[in-house]
Amino acid sequence: MLEDPLQLLIERLEQANARRRGRTRQVGLELKFPVVVRPTGKAPSREAIQGIWRRLEERGWQLLRDAHSDRAVGAKQATGGGTDVVSSATGYCVIELATAPQPCLASLEQRVRAALEPILRHCRDQGLQLLGQGIHPITAPSPALLTAKGRNLFWDDVFDHGDPQVGVYLFTTTAASQAHVDIATEEIADALAVFNGLAAAQIALNANSAVWANRVDPRHKAVHESFWDRWLPDEDRVGMPTARPASPEGYLRRLLDLKPVYVERGGEPIMLPSFASFSEFCASRHPIGVTGEGKQVEIEPRAEDLDLHLTFCWHNARISKYCTLENRVNCQQPPEAMLAVGALSLGLSEGLQEARQLVDRYRWADLRAARREAIQRGLEARVDDQLLSVLCREMLEIASRGLRARGRSEERYLAPLWERLSRARCPADQAASAFRRRGIEGIFERFAINEKFEDRGGDRS
Repeated sequence: MLEDPLQLLIERLEQANARRRGRTRQVGLELKFPVVVRPTGKAPSREAIQGIWRRLEERGWQLLRDAHSDRAVGAKQATGGGTDVVSSATGYCVIELATAPQPCLASLEQRVRAALEPILRHCRDQGLQLLGQGIHPITAPSPALLTAKGRNLFWDDVFDHGDPQVGVYLFTTTAASQAHVDIATEEIADALAVFNGLAAAQIALNANSAVWANRVDPRHKAVHESFWDRWLPDEDRVGMPTARPASPEGYLRRLLDLKPVYVERGGEPIMLPSFASFSEFCASRHPIGVTGEGKQVEIEPRAEDLDLHLTFCWHNARISKYCTLENRVNCQQPPEAMLAVGALSLGLSEGLQEARQLVDRYRWADLRAARREAIQRGLEARVDDQLLSVLCREMLEIASRGLRARGRSEERYLAPLWERLSRARCPADQAASAFRRRGIEGIFERFAINEKFEDRGGDRS
């Protein structure tokens, strides 16, 4: 048994709160990038991605190997400011950079540049390209693209739709820009309400996954986000929560009520199909799990199982296992906007009370409906009979004030978002225009990432 998991989670939040008390609010990033072959834009081979890990190892990074396959799936590097990790995402052809949290956006930008520099140089030498987009533009998602990680082997067994066209493989080509921000315990309910409630506004402004499978999607500007709804349409663990978060305890209790996915022992996933909730698993005296080979084993609940369970809730915003607010809703951004999601997340956290008042002006059901419309229409979407761009503007104003109050000139990182708002065009609109005019070359011109992270030009209309 694992006694009182709710109290254990609350104690962890309080401990994190105590560690951070008195320090500047910190921010970290999880940036995912599609890796493509030039000039075709197709996904590279697995061996080509292995070459990235070898290059990082040559530069002093430590290789990361999957416990199940023993195959290199990434690398990490510890410096004075913490540890950065680069790894394959759900699909091997999408790589993810997870940075150590930083006290300001300028130092975070330096960290991102330093980590990506050897990768970008290697890709240039090998005819590969990282893209600042939320999805692979040419290669369609496929089970053949799944990373050789043990945790990828069991998703479709746990979430069995009976439909071979809907599986975890949908995420083999998608790429997000996610931010982690320090949140005090007393801020949790407001933060979850704000970042989930503003999902529609963020999607409208930052949608960047309209070009995929060698075409412009006829219905969606944020295909990346639409896949979550397609994968788990009937479970309250993706997208916006069905109810406005009211308290930390209520939020955590709802997570514990979710059906468990699996636990890990010795790097091997063990499924828990007989339990209706994670709380039930924790309360069981002799719980039985199922290995990948179908063997039943008795398994004692552990505290680390709780950390893993938290990662199996994919709401647009959640409290992470690091006790941070994790803002998850945004597609990867174009090169000049690499820090924009981090800046938006940090600014809203600094202006949390004002942002909560903004969100509370809307019915939760209207905000959920606006999210669905924003996935399709971007900045042309509406909320409560007004253009969503009105909410986007108020959101940016609050974030700008929050950043200015820190006194570090960090509001400059929001400039790309203000420009989009003034032109009423999100990156998905630019990608669709570029692809229709020049195909994959248009995508390269606008969204290819180089060492300077500069704007590559392309369609600015």
